[in-house]
Amino acid sequence: MEMLVTVVGLAATVITLYVLLRKSMREGFDRIDARFDKFEARTDSRFEKVETSADTRFDKIETSADTRFDKIETSADTRFDKIETSADTRFEKFETSADTRFEKFEARFDKFEASADTRFEKFEARFDKVEESIDARFEKVDARFEKFEASADARFDKMFRELSAIRADIVDLKVDVARLEGPRPSLIVS
Repeated sequence: MEMLVTVVGLAATVITLYVLLRKSMREGFDRIDARFDKFEARTDSRFEKVETSADTRFDKIETSADTRFDKIETSADTRFDKIETSADTRFEKFETSADTRFEKFEARFDKFEASADTRFEKFEARFDKVEESIDARFEKVDARFEKFEASADARFDKMFRELSAIRADIVDLKVDVARLEGPRPSLIVS
C-alpha cells in the first residue's frame, strides 16, 4: 500500500513538473517573440534614418548645384553684358574667351554630373548590401527559431511517452497490488 502511495505521489510530481515545463516553454517562446519584435522595430527605425539621411544629402546636393548654377548663370550674364558693351575691336577677344570659359564650364558640369552619378550608384550598392545582410540575419533567426521549436516539440513528445510509460507501470502496479490483496486463505482451521 505504501508503494502505491509512493508511486501515485511520484506520478503527481511528474505531471506537475510536465505542466510547469510546458508553461516555462510558452513563456520562453513569448520572450523570443517580444525580442524579435524589438529587433524588427529597431531595424525599421534604422532604415528610416538611412532613408532620411539619403534624402537630406540628395536635397543638399540638389540645392547646392542649383545655387552654383544660378551663380554661374548670373556671372555669365554679367560677363556677356560687358562683352556686348565693349568696343568692336575687343569683341572677338571676349567672344573667344567666353567660348573657352563655356567649354570649361561644360567640362566641369559633365565632371560633376559623372561624380554625382557615381556617388549615387555607390550609395545604392551600399543600401542593397545592407538590405541583403538584414535579410540574411532574419533568415538565420528564423532557422534557429524553427530548430529550437522542433527540439522543444521532440522533448515534449519524449516526456509524454515517458509519462505514458509511468502511467502504464502504475496501472500494472495496481493490478499486482489487487492480486496480492485478493482473497486470502484462512489460517484458522475449525
